[in-house]
Amino acid sequence: MKKSEYIYIGMDVHKETHTAVLMNSKEDKIGTIKIKNNIAGFKRLSAYVETFRQNLTPIYGLRNNREEMKQIEMIEADMLKELDYQLETMPGIKTVTASILVAQIGDIKRYKSADKLASFAGVSPIYQGSAGKGKNYQNKSMGNRELYSTLYLLAMQQVQVNAKGEARTQK
Repeated sequence: MKKSEYIYIGMDVHKETHTAVLMNSKEDKIGTIKIKNNIAGFKRLSAYVETFRQNLTPIYGLRNNREEMKQIEMIEADMLKELDYQLETMPGIKTVTASILVAQIGDIKRYKSADKLASFAGVSPIYQGSAGKGKNYQNKSMGNRELYSTLYLLAMQQVQVNAKGEARTQK
């Protein structure tokens, strides 16, 4: 099929709502809709896409185009080899996750310390208090949210495996 036979739907996802942008094959924005993150919201999105569809096949992000995803992943793998960061040697990190980390962090040498990187990622606590009395709070409003979510998902994966990388079993 030709590129002109598709309508492309990109999603900006959030916890409560999602914003979808519809584009034609010339990459012209032809519509935008904000939906709630529930079944009714997705039905509303589907109906909205149908009003623009005509004889076009909808493509939601890259999920429907496996060949294009494979090509992108190969390009990312080549880039990672060239950079030689070796992130993929860490358990739970494959090409896509390593690429996200590199894209969000950039050159690791620009951070003068691990604390600076943690602050950038939004994983360092914020101290609130005075006169030696206070408390550390989670830094939810600052830092790079995409990097934070990637690190969070990695942490959740690590909790599910033991030191040998095997799945934990409930006792």
